[in-house]
Amino acid sequence: MAEYFDYIAGCDTFDFNKPDPRHLTNVVEIIGGDINKTIMVGDSEVDSQSAYNANVPFILIEDGYTEKKKEQIPHDISVKNFISFEKVIEKYL
Repeated sequence: MAEYFDYIAGCDTFDFNKPDPRHLTNVVEIIGGDINKTIMVGDSEVDSQSAYNANVPFILIEDGYTEKKKEQIPHDISVKNFISFEKVIEKYL
């Protein structure tokens, strides 16, 4: 998987985990990104809370690893798959 990503952070990378925003913001900093051009894509309420704690938009991938319904997870946009995903991303960048 590492060949497809510049950096991968897991639950043991930092001394804190999602929904602590530093799990997201530190990765952005490590890769030299811009938090103002960051979008969190995830499939659970923990991912959602991480995004909002970091003050970045959240795209919910429906039917993820959660028992909560889409309506119970705060999100800016939800998608069922990645078909035409670039059009969703363009709204924020």
